[in-house]
Amino acid sequence: MTDVIASPDFLAFFNTEKGTPIIGAINSTFSGGAVFGSLMGGLTMDRFGRRKTIMIGAIISLIGSILQAAAQNLAMILVGRIIAGWAVGLLSMAVPVYQSECAHPKIRGLIVGLAQQMIGVGFIVYVLSVVALPIQVLTGLQVNLGRLWVSPCRGVAESIPVEVSSGVSSRPGPPPRLRHHVLPRVSKAPDGD
Repeated sequence: MTDVIASPDFLAFFNTEKGTPIIGAINSTFSGGAVFGSLMGGLTMDRFGRRKTIMIGAIISLIGSILQAAAQNLAMILVGRIIAGWAVGLLSMAVPVYQSECAHPKIRGLIVGLAQQMIGVGFIVYVLSVVALPIQVLTGLQVNLGRLWVSPCRGVAESIPVEVSSGVSSRPGPPPRLRHHVLPRVSKAPDGD
């Protein structure tokens, strides 16, 4: 979001400046949403199961991304950021649990740790792509298509929840030994995970 809110076109369209408190709010509301998502993660996993919780988080993320990309005013961006943060909080709880339940005990730590490390690698790749391109080139790639704000990085980001949601539905749930013995409440989940 940093590359978008620094764009002169963005600032002019929303009639704001870089140093205003609303710019800080655009960045911080994401974390506020993540707090609520992580707090409800356990309840959602117990009620719906791990896979469905991941699908719910991906759908919520898609809604937040669409609201941000289609924002007509700053309120839409703030609501989109809160919703996207909520999804990230929910997914940050559900994905490691799902991975640890499905992975073989000998590689469980490696799988969960590697997945978390790849989040960091994704941030590094994104930052290097922003640094490698001059800001004028990057902001020049942002276009206003009938008041729909898009950039190359945001376009890729909005396709990821669709892929996660469709991909996780074809993945197996936790092994039966965990469903029935270790996690008795989860065994009542409608999708069996």
